[in-house]
Amino acid sequence: KKDRIERYHKGIKINKIEHLIKNKKIVDFGCGHGNFLMSLLKFQPKECIGIDFGKSSIDYANKVLIDFRNRIKRKFFKSAKISFLIRSVYKSKLQNNYFDFALQNGVFHHLRSENQAYKEVYRVLKPGGYLWVYTDGGGGIRDFIWDLSQKLLMNIDNNVVQNQIRSIGLSANKEYHLGDGLSARYRHTTLQDIKMKLKKIGFKYVKQLN
Repeated sequence: KKDRIERYHKGIKINKIEHLIKNKKIVDFGCGHGNFLMSLLKFQPKECIGIDFGKSSIDYANKVLIDFRNRIKRKFFKSAKISFLIRSVYKSKLQNNYFDFALQNGVFHHLRSENQAYKEVYRVLKPGGYLWVYTDGGGGIRDFIWDLSQKLLMNIDNNVVQNQIRSIGLSANKEYHLGDGLSARYRHTTLQDIKMKLKKIGFKYVKQLN
């Protein structure tokens, strides 16, 4: 938990976007275990909601949240409400034009209907709201290597692959990245393509972060 949460802190600080989070309403589409959303509490948002289709992920997020509340300074929870809900990223049942800041952190590139999910994000964001997109790039030899590696490992028990990765002694972040990349299918998208996709949906300005 420490490894992954500090990684998100670093990304926010490097890009100097703390002001987009403080006192704002945040939603995380495909929040998984809730690490990113919980990391944002350091920047004092007003409200945080994480949605994910997986019940086990939401159950785990709520379990971790209890531990997280006890570990960090209480001041982060004085003004911020945080909750995790079992919802679809296609039909979130969240209010129109409600959130100031949305997250899509490495989720939509796995979906069959990526555009539908982005349209749902656009619906719940306020006019002038912001969306953080972390997605799989495209156009390089890495794409070929990832896809070929998945094909080579297709008939091998995934537990064997994951146990082998854990035996290498990598950091939690690198272990997660390698394990996910060798098992989950990705849609590779170039920067130009993602810019065009988002602008067609209605997003006015797309900038690549550091």
